[in-house]
Amino acid sequence: MTAADLLSAITRCPVVDRCREGERLACSTIVASQTHHVAAFQVPEPWSGHLKAAPLLFVSSNPSIDHAEVYPTASWTNAARVDFFYGRFDPRPEGAWIDDRMRARPVDPAGQPSRGTAFWLATRARALELLDPPVVPGVDYALTEVVHCKSQEQPGVAEAAAVCISRWLPPVMRLAAARVVVLMGRQAQQAFLNTYPGLAATTWSGPHDLEGRLRMILRLPHPNACVRRANCAPLTLDELEATRAYLRGA
Repeated sequence: MTAADLLSAITRCPVVDRCREGERLACSTIVASQTHHVAAFQVPEPWSGHLKAAPLLFVSSNPSIDHAEVYPTASWTNAARVDFFYGRFDPRPEGAWIDDRMRARPVDPAGQPSRGTAFWLATRARALELLDPPVVPGVDYALTEVVHCKSQEQPGVAEAAAVCISRWLPPVMRLAAARVVVLMGRQAQQAFLNTYPGLAATTWSGPHDLEGRLRMILRLPHPNACVRRANCAPLTLDELEATRAYLRGA
């Protein structure tokens, strides 16, 4: 399966379609969280950025949703979806989908927020600590989730996790070029432990062979967690330096 085929398959997940048709499945709760926006149903988010080239990959629980953001809906073609998710941070003549202040393009230009999205700001900050500057979002790092359906406040994420992870996590990781994978938060960390039992349940480990590539694994708090999270904590300075060296190919 090509990257474009996988991206399109995730955004057209058949389990989502069955839930929307009324079948009661593990993913029903998270899919139903969008039922009051049927005409503007936002498709599952496969990843953001150049997954097949980025040396660093951030993995979190599931994407948040904002109906004020320009984002693919069921009416978008496969080509438009591929262009959006691969090029989400890329410069465009009409303006990037996500600008350099980490703000998504709004449906109403007058509704542009003054501040960027906290999660995107946090992942860029972590990338700046791990990579040699300058760091280009989407090129030097990509983002994905273990549950791809979007929601607010994570309703149904725990129930949907096993289905979504078993169906989509291995093929996404097979495509990812990342030498370092950063697991942001407990849900992403547990998903990787369940899928790849040989991983150590430690903050820093590797390199491990994950889907045919050697990768270091970092386990960091989710940016929304009520814990210390600045400066890639809780990595030690030695672990941080070893990660930087591995990213440089040393």
